[in-house]
Amino acid sequence: MLLIAVVVLIAGCSQPQQKGTFYGKVIIGPLCPVEPCNVPPEQVAQAYFARRLLVYDDVKTGVVQEIKLGNDGSYSAKLNPGTYVVDINRLGIDRSAEVPKEITIEAGKSVELNVDIDTGIR
Repeated sequence: MLLIAVVVLIAGCSQPQQKGTFYGKVIIGPLCPVEPCNVPPEQVAQAYFARRLLVYDDVKTGVVQEIKLGNDGSYSAKLNPGTYVVDINRLGIDRSAEVPKEITIEAGKSVELNVDIDTGIR
C-alpha cells in the first residue's frame, strides 16, 4: 500500500503546472523631436526590439522572465501561477507611469497590461 501511495504521489508531482498568460501592448514615443514625426517602419521596429518587459519575482530581487516585444509592441508570455512585479528595461530617460506594476497570474487565466513608454524626446 505504501509503495502505491508513493508512486501516485510522484506521478502527481510530475504533472506540468498549468500556466497563465500575460499579454498586452507597449506604445513607445515620441520617436522624433518634431511633428509630424515621419519615422520609417524599420526605425519603429528597432525601438521595440531594443526594449523589454522584465518580470521579477514578487520582491523584485531576480528577473524571472525577459519578454521581447513584437514590431508593433505586442507581447505575450506564459508564466507559472504567482505574484510578480513587471517593469521595463529603461533606455536613456525612458519612463512609464504603468510600471513597476504587481500582477498575479492564475493557472489557465490571462492578465493584460498595456504600457506607454515616454522616451523623453522633445
